[in-house]
Amino acid sequence: MKNPPIRGIFALVIFYVLVSVSCERSPVSTKPMTPAVIETKLEEPVSDIPNPAAFSYQAILGDALLSNPSSNEPDMISLTDPFPQTVLVDEKGIEVAGQTIGRVGEGQTYDVAAWGEARRGDYRYRITGGSVLIAEQVLPKKSETSEEPKALELWRYRSPSGVVAGPIAFDDRILIATDKPSFIAVDRKTGTIAFERDLLTLPRGPLFFLGGLSRVAAFDADGTLSMYNTASKVNADPIEAFLKPSEAAFPLIEKRIKDRLGKRDERPVILFQPFGPRDEIPSEGVVLFRMDFTKDQRSRLFVDGAASRPFLVEIFSSSGEVLSSNIEYSVEAVLEFGFESGKTYFIAVALLSENSENNAAVPAARPRLVIAAK
Repeated sequence: MKNPPIRGIFALVIFYVLVSVSCERSPVSTKPMTPAVIETKLEEPVSDIPNPAAFSYQAILGDALLSNPSSNEPDMISLTDPFPQTVLVDEKGIEVAGQTIGRVGEGQTYDVAAWGEARRGDYRYRITGGSVLIAEQVLPKKSETSEEPKALELWRYRSPSGVVAGPIAFDDRILIATDKPSFIAVDRKTGTIAFERDLLTLPRGPLFFLGGLSRVAAFDADGTLSMYNTASKVNADPIEAFLKPSEAAFPLIEKRIKDRLGKRDERPVILFQPFGPRDEIPSEGVVLFRMDFTKDQRSRLFVDGAASRPFLVEIFSSSGEVLSSNIEYSVEAVLEFGFESGKTYFIAVALLSENSENNAAVPAARPRLVIAAK
């Protein structure tokens, strides 16, 4: 048997020496490897927020009407101090410098100047740039000695008008007020607009929700304190709900009527009622009659008692489509139309001015709509 080559033996010895030295210097770890963490880019640090539930309420706003209060109601008071520094708020009342709406218990005192941000648990809703509402999730600090907590932006809503009051957070909505003026409700999860309600007065500063009264309270720029009803459309008058066109049809009818009356005519009142031969047509508004026909009927429509004053008679389908009108190229005294069995119609009737400069012209007799079968 031949002896192994000297060069091969030497290489084998060197290999064992290197392996043994490597094991002594770098022992193999038995811990599992930790995967790399990809961090999301965050917004600027969050400022100090002492109240973790500021301007936040466990309530559903839904499609609240937020109807404008009447000056005759206890939902509006003229403040003796139109620029108060603090306000005492309870779920059943609000007190400003001794003036009270509702009943105020112990309540909570708020700084009137501290508005523009609502906090709900780990979520913050704030106004920035005068018209932008931003929703953020506030992330906790890693330790007491670490930097300020950061906020992850979830969505942002840009208002077409400047934001002058709010926000307040509900379970489903974030509510703000704009200088249009109007209330705008934004979906709390998606940041999309849920509805807008026009206002008669301009709010400013903080908004409050009084759950015991179902009201949103707001300071108005004219020095009043107003309470807006959060009742839903579901609670509307059932008779009016039956007489009124559908939510899809009514805006079409309303726009058509306003276009017919012209820009100078500012009569906003539209009365809903079933047709009756003795129903008077008011000079200050527009009447919208609902009529359901059980048989085909060719009819003549006119206003009796209008004297020389012209009038509008316009017929709409249940979907809001204009079917016929006595005003096309001229104002006709009689409108003829064939009603069909089993269909619902809406008939708009309004007295018109004899000329653009005489909006107050009133006929001597009481005008009424007549529908005479041919």
